[in-house]
Amino acid sequence: MGASLEKRIERLTRREEETYRSRTRASLEKYTRLSRRMPEGVNYRIRRLRPHPLYIAEARDVRVRDVDGNWYVDYWMGHGAHIMGHTPRWLGEVVGEVYSRGYHFGYPSSLLEDYVDAILRAYPSMDAVKLTNTGTDANNAVMRAVRAYTGREKIVKMKGGWHGGSEALIVDVHPPYRGVETAGTVDCCVSSTITVEYNDLEALERALKEHRPAAVIMEPVLGAGGAIGPRPGYLREVRRLTEEHGVLLVFDEVITGFRLAPGGAVEFYGVEPDLVILGKIVGGGSPSAGAVLGKWEYMKCFDTGSWSGTPCFVGGTFSGNNLTLALGREMITRLLGMRGEYERAREVWREFAREAERTCGEETPCHVTGDSLLVGLHFTRRRPWNPTEAHELRWSREFNYLHHLYQRNRGALYLTEDTAHFLPSLLHSREHARLIVSNLEELLGELVRS
Repeated sequence: MGASLEKRIERLTRREEETYRSRTRASLEKYTRLSRRMPEGVNYRIRRLRPHPLYIAEARDVRVRDVDGNWYVDYWMGHGAHIMGHTPRWLGEVVGEVYSRGYHFGYPSSLLEDYVDAILRAYPSMDAVKLTNTGTDANNAVMRAVRAYTGREKIVKMKGGWHGGSEALIVDVHPPYRGVETAGTVDCCVSSTITVEYNDLEALERALKEHRPAAVIMEPVLGAGGAIGPRPGYLREVRRLTEEHGVLLVFDEVITGFRLAPGGAVEFYGVEPDLVILGKIVGGGSPSAGAVLGKWEYMKCFDTGSWSGTPCFVGGTFSGNNLTLALGREMITRLLGMRGEYERAREVWREFAREAERTCGEETPCHVTGDSLLVGLHFTRRRPWNPTEAHELRWSREFNYLHHLYQRNRGALYLTEDTAHFLPSLLHSREHARLIVSNLEELLGELVRS
């Protein structure tokens, strides 16, 4: 698209920023004060919206309210943790019951067995579970496990793949992929990480032949990379190649777990990895949730009784706490009985895809990626199959930010500003999905007329 389009986008962006400032003055004041004593004024960089962050005071079902009193339909849902909506009453009742008995013992909880059994019902191809505090902790534990088991150091990951703050994996997360994406890392932690493009089997096979890594770790559907899913047959071929080369396959299902289906991507695509990483939903919305699942052969390195060498560490003060176990067990048990609701949600967001792409048209095209409750919206010239294409095929440098700001000012909230991807709950309806399309239609109409 020509420079005239970028100028129109710039003019609309300035107007929307003024509108945003006028309706979020209390958030701006809070940001100004916090920035003096808290780096960035927020606790996670992607929450620092422009021109200033929102500060949320309340959440109910699929909506959140900021400190200025503005309500938004939330399409981010606690970074994807709240698949049954914010603060469902039945989870509140569980919290009350747990609190009366104690929510953190520091000793193994009596709920541990039921919780582990619930996870393994969702992932019947796995044999064993180890619990962590977060998805990042689970990624770190898996890196140790695959290296201990194979005796090899190198790991293959996907460009654009996000595995939390794991030091060995915070590499080539965002285009243009210049390696490590945080200061302060030690070279030995990241120099053994090899990255390849998602959906590129030839690149993966070359990496397996050249580097003979311990494992391939991947999100079956990229999350932060734009909710981009696999080409038909891609995951099955990844499984075949890793088996052929004697390399372990790890699915990071922190996002896709219980989101694509009750059994995550393993159930949804019918491909069985050697190890699975879970987080977010597996804790039932509690603030301490992560898990490593695997075949017993690979999980035994965590077991001081059955592993001949030095065992791999996994643990943490709050890992396996009573609150997480109770909420997670209740959540998983309910989700396992809700396959009909998953089908309804899948059709809602497939209809969203059709309407959004039709709304965008040929001059300003968009493409919807992902599936089920993991949805990406890309303003690109053609459908992207990896994050590099999602970045390079954009028809505007700044439209993603304008789109985010425009949706924000009209009651639709998601992250991030640079990439439109949504983590809706099972409670989101056609009307909620339609709100995004309606706002998009209005924005594109203004863009044409301006």
